[in-house]
Amino acid sequence: MTRLYGTPQKMVRTQLRIADEAEIEPQRARVFAFWYGDDSLSGSFSDGQDRNLNTVAGAGYGQGDKIIRHKINMQLIPETVKPQKVYFGFIKLSFHDVFSKVVCGSTFEQASYHGVHTDDNSISSFIQIFPNSTANEKVGFSTSAQINPGTNGIQAVKIDDNFKHWIQLKQPVTVFDQQPLISDKWMKIPAKVKRINPYTFYGLWIFNDAVRGATPADTSVFLDLDSYQEARTI
Repeated sequence: MTRLYGTPQKMVRTQLRIADEAEIEPQRARVFAFWYGDDSLSGSFSDGQDRNLNTVAGAGYGQGDKIIRHKINMQLIPETVKPQKVYFGFIKLSFHDVFSKVVCGSTFEQASYHGVHTDDNSISSFIQIFPNSTANEKVGFSTSAQINPGTNGIQAVKIDDNFKHWIQLKQPVTVFDQQPLISDKWMKIPAKVKRINPYTFYGLWIFNDAVRGATPADTSVFLDLDSYQEARTI
């Protein structure tokens, strides 16, 4: 057990299987969570605890816990031999996002949403991106949701103020010839999601920019994703 700011801290390690051949269809996106805040887990960890989880459910942290190291192991496999672009981005939420009613000039109108995150913090919650009632205009957090940004595809993400605010896009990566894209690296932890509060959410957003034909599965990409985290918990 270590001490941080005079408070006893416990070291917890988490090995998380996030995605196992998860399909991302052309002109669709998916969100995969690394971690999130869960008040029910506050004070529930023991020092030196190792968590080996095959689902994101239960992979949260309690209020005041701090993520100190994060590593991802990712493999993305295209279905087609033709070149296609894949966009990656990160969604980072904290308590000030949840209680913000107006972001970048857009008002979040649904009574059941507090800003961009439902206040019960459940795994099946939506992260609200557009203030609109149609399901296609919500970025969903679930194990199977295919997110449709609309007819403008990736351009909607690039030019819309809400998307630009909530999703930090990286440069696209081109995959082709059914060759896997592999990443195995330690990640920099954004300060916004390092210290856990009840509304913390940190996840990976992936968009498949391939042309959507009559048979979408022909140009799908498939993701394997593992996350390793070390945290100091209260």
